[in-house]
Amino acid sequence: MMKLNCLFVSFAISGILVCSIFSEINAQNFGVGISPEFSSRNLVKTDFVPGIDEFIDQSNELNESIIGFTAEAFYVKPFARRMFFETGLSFSQDGYNSFIKDLTYESLVLSGVLNSDDPGFETTEEIETQNRFLSIGVPLRLAYVSEGKKWRFTWSLGVTPEYLLDARSTRIYHFQSGLEESVDNEFSTAPSDFNLTASLSAGVELAIDRVSALRIEPVVRYAAIPTFDFDTYEVNLFSYGLCLKYYFKLNLPY
Repeated sequence: MMKLNCLFVSFAISGILVCSIFSEINAQNFGVGISPEFSSRNLVKTDFVPGIDEFIDQSNELNESIIGFTAEAFYVKPFARRMFFETGLSFSQDGYNSFIKDLTYESLVLSGVLNSDDPGFETTEEIETQNRFLSIGVPLRLAYVSEGKKWRFTWSLGVTPEYLLDARSTRIYHFQSGLEESVDNEFSTAPSDFNLTASLSAGVELAIDRVSALRIEPVVRYAAIPTFDFDTYEVNLFSYGLCLKYYFKLNLPY
């Protein structure tokens, strides 16, 4: 499976080279972008078992979004009137926080959350779990830019094959005294090392001069492949934020 994922990414990178080699114009279009995003997760029921709906509702109430990001550098290839194909390289950090509240020692032991090795379990008031995922990807995106001398309307739609570089989980014990203690936490199941993240954005572009422009777009991203696949439900990451992109042209030799 990993070999297939790497092969898919290799084809996408090869596409970048092909677009560059067979470009019909000297002025090559490039762009860079950064988007601060609110990142969270969506629980999707996969089996109808008693109590699963209540479990999902309760989990959603104890879930908290985090501030993540996506950074990109990409090549832009015109292919139709006002339409463009964008591809390059991206880095993204996603994740979410979950909480266990209103704790008692008996309930923690019965649920299997605590054991004698856990710190301060007799005075634990709340347990916070922070999950973070760092990925590298190859965005494949179609973009439209309307006509206009200074201001233009834009939208884009795409998918990004992503490979997981790092996944970390940290458990934070909040004590009744107000102190905290953090320990590394193990995932109950390994996260998926490959994903396909769909994206949708729309906004405005401001022409700076004849060879550069600034684009501002609200963006939504959703992971099509579950990050975690449990027996009765799946965990899909998603995020939304504001993307800032800078476009420019370089006169390159053939």
